[in-house]
Amino acid sequence: MDDENTSSDARSDAATAEFEQRESQSEHNVPNSAEKPPASSFFQPVSDSFCGFRREPIQLQPAFEPFYQLTAPTSVQFQPASSEVFTQGGAIEFSQPCAEPLTPQVQPSHQVLVSHEPQLVLPQTQSPLLLNQEFPSRLSEQSLGLCGQQQQQPTCATQSQADLHFDLSTGLEFNPDITVSNEAVQENWEFQPEQELSELISLMTVGDEDHEFNPEDYDYQETVPENGNSPLYNGAPITFHESLIAILTFSLSFHLSGACIKALFDLIFLHLPKTADNIFKTSLSAFKNYFSYIQGPKIFKYYCSKCFVELPAKTKCATCKNSKICYIVKLSMQQQLQAMLKRTGFYNMLKFNCDHVPGHYSDVYDGELYQDLKSKGVLGQDVLTLQWYTDGAALFSSSKMNVWPLYFSINELPYSKRFKKENLLVPLIWCGTVKPPSNLLISEVHDDLQELKAGVKFEVAGEGEKDIRAEILNGTGDTPARSLMLNMTQFNGACSCQVCEQDGEPRPGCPGVRLFPFDEDKMEIRTLENMRMYGNTGTELHPTKGVKGPCALDSVMSNYVVGTGIDVMHQLFGGVNKKVLKNLLSTKAPAKKWSISQHQKVLDERLLSIKPPMHVVRCPRSLNDVSYWKTSELKLWLNDYSLPVLNGVLPDSYLKHHGSLVAASHLLNANTVTSQSLDIAGSLLKKYVSQYSDFYDPNQMTMNVHLLLHLPQTVANLGPAWVSSCFPLESINGVILKLVHGTRWAEKQIATSVQLVLNLPELVSELPDSSSKTFCKNVMDRRKHKTAEVLEGSAIIGKCETFPEEDIPLATRKVLQSNNIFYKKMLKFKCLKRGRYVYVAASSNVSTCRDSTAAKYKCNNESNIGFVQTFLRLYVCECADKCSCASQIFALIQKAKVVMRFKTLIPDVEVPNVCQYKRTKIFHLVPPSDLEGSCIVMNINQKLYISVPLNDMEVE
Repeated sequence: MDDENTSSDARSDAATAEFEQRESQSEHNVPNSAEKPPASSFFQPVSDSFCGFRREPIQLQPAFEPFYQLTAPTSVQFQPASSEVFTQGGAIEFSQPCAEPLTPQVQPSHQVLVSHEPQLVLPQTQSPLLLNQEFPSRLSEQSLGLCGQQQQQPTCATQSQADLHFDLSTGLEFNPDITVSNEAVQENWEFQPEQELSELISLMTVGDEDHEFNPEDYDYQETVPENGNSPLYNGAPITFHESLIAILTFSLSFHLSGACIKALFDLIFLHLPKTADNIFKTSLSAFKNYFSYIQGPKIFKYYCSKCFVELPAKTKCATCKNSKICYIVKLSMQQQLQAMLKRTGFYNMLKFNCDHVPGHYSDVYDGELYQDLKSKGVLGQDVLTLQWYTDGAALFSSSKMNVWPLYFSINELPYSKRFKKENLLVPLIWCGTVKPPSNLLISEVHDDLQELKAGVKFEVAGEGEKDIRAEILNGTGDTPARSLMLNMTQFNGACSCQVCEQDGEPRPGCPGVRLFPFDEDKMEIRTLENMRMYGNTGTELHPTKGVKGPCALDSVMSNYVVGTGIDVMHQLFGGVNKKVLKNLLSTKAPAKKWSISQHQKVLDERLLSIKPPMHVVRCPRSLNDVSYWKTSELKLWLNDYSLPVLNGVLPDSYLKHHGSLVAASHLLNANTVTSQSLDIAGSLLKKYVSQYSDFYDPNQMTMNVHLLLHLPQTVANLGPAWVSSCFPLESINGVILKLVHGTRWAEKQIATSVQLVLNLPELVSELPDSSSKTFCKNVMDRRKHKTAEVLEGSAIIGKCETFPEEDIPLATRKVLQSNNIFYKKMLKFKCLKRGRYVYVAASSNVSTCRDSTAAKYKCNNESNIGFVQTFLRLYVCECADKCSCASQIFALIQKAKVVMRFKTLIPDVEVPNVCQYKRTKIFHLVPPSDLEGSCIVMNINQKLYISVPLNDMEVE
């Protein structure tokens, strides 16, 4: 095989050398040209006197995959129909007319060399090209000699495999030794290599639905296609439109690949009558083309991956000669927002004028930034505030290609709805082997944002036309993404903190690492005015106070300095917390004072004995796998597991130091953060950071540790820490990447699929009431639990069993009597779901690896912790069988009391959410409305620990 490649390269090199020699001899004959145009020019005209083709290089754009081999005899003559010939995707340079028409010869080096006996061999196919196949309009049968005049067998069929050369970039096989007839043609046409080959490839792949499609080729239309309301076939209970909506819902809900969707089409077709009136189509491309009326226009831009110059098309950069290209796909923000507002109930979910209690931070609306703009009249009714977010994700495991979508979430939506994929605005997607340059993402959507800020009239479901305004209030991302968006140096550079101007110092012996020792005197807080001043003087090579130039966010945000939050997902849970855990388990230096690696087996036994409640997605994993833990597992370790597991093993001084971090995390991530808890958290973090170098290596005082000092101020500016957390957004990139099926036109597949995802709820809601609509709703809202009945906002899981009078415990009778509750019939059940929590009775054996018996509940206006003994359903009727008479639900809970709280570095401050408990003999009868959350129970070293959920917003 190596010999074959060597032979091919030799032929290519010889041909190229011959061309260069002829080119140097003929340069002085170039008419009307002071200098030769660059080879990367997108369009190149041909001289008026030209009647044939010179032997010149033609750069073919790599754009095709191997599908078929041309087996029909081919006769091609190239003769321009006018004085100028234009080509796309490469450069054709002609300067002198030739004496006779010539035809192209394709070489393996991406160049087409025109000679007297050119050869073009397309990749092999499973079936030959049929003579009666329909040809594209510009590729006639006469021009290709396929009209039956020549029926000789092509010589390519007799060539050995050694003579074929395959180019991985273009997907074409080339054989320079095959002869193609050069008989005169009956029709003149222009030779455009990329376009002609593209049409030919498309022709020969008709009916092959497993190949990727190009969404840009589809016609954009604004209404439902005419045949949409026709029945699938005569007498069918479902229309063509309903059928495709149901298939789309099913495909997006279960993340089906293109090949799987095609197989689904074929399966459905098997069940349909094979009659002429059957209009169902099994074409994947026709399926996506049908929904072009909701997709809207897409704008594609191309950039050089080296100098980031915008290119006219997918061509080599004329500035730096770089051939690697990055893409930007722009989608209409207004169209996406319009699709949301047209959904029934969407507008009613928006909270424009929330009540604010001074000194209490419950969401972004309570932050100082939001309240300041509201007091100035900038925010109010029908004004949306947006939060930006971006992060890179690998598109393919075998490629360096990454995507950087730019997302905007709507702060006025409830937190539970705020980050659902159908409620996110995706105005732009960057796709390339390098990160996008600073300011480019925002600059590309600047005009759209300014239009929304000025106000746009939208059709609102149930409200008619409304003038809606929207502007960016805040943003988040991991540390590298924030530095990119702020146009600042990365975290290992001088003055790289986004909040203060501390310079930092390089770590000795590690020039790529920068340390930020605790020094309050150097922590001058950044202001908007100073950042603008630094932006005017700073450059990429010479930043001023870490600022490399003006920031594009400044043109679309009222205060981008205050509005950019700190992401605790990467900084706290996956940063400082993970580093401390690895320090404790380190075996490289067991003599270090902080290492407890010798006790890892004991710690593992304790950790693996924990049975989390059902709302916690993951069960604990071994500490041996800590390098593979997800950030959500690290979060559970810090907030819930770490103190009980480390208690008695880690020295008390270290446990207090670690407890200070745990307590601060609890306070800053609470449902509501008060001014008092904000001050306490600030003091705890200041103590923690100032003593970090005493407990651990001073060389670990990196940016993540330093940013702990700024977390309280971020909460004061933007609300609780979970507002700026990337946890709900981190999975969005994964959802987007699942929409890509195949490596070609990935950015276009993403753009098309994103628009379908955003519009799917509206498509389903617009369906008439039918079994199709019911099916779509059930698929989109599929439940994990089978519920028997929903009562008082709670779902009863499992059967309700009769509770015989003689089996009712004495404690239960006393509780009922003390609460003056009378009944004539009592049923009991084991599980109840309310909100995102599942509560399980202690008498149940629902799961052996989960424990959902502990609950936080309210009794006499006080919060308590206890264990659910059973669930009761009380009737005032005496119906023997199951009836629909009025009933009440109660949870019988055994109260637990705190016997020990963990200490911190501040004597009067204790860890609030993780404590040691003891069961009492007090029982409470609690209605479901007073249940506040399911807790984590940990029985460690014969001690009972309970961890209370930090908030009701985040999913563990």
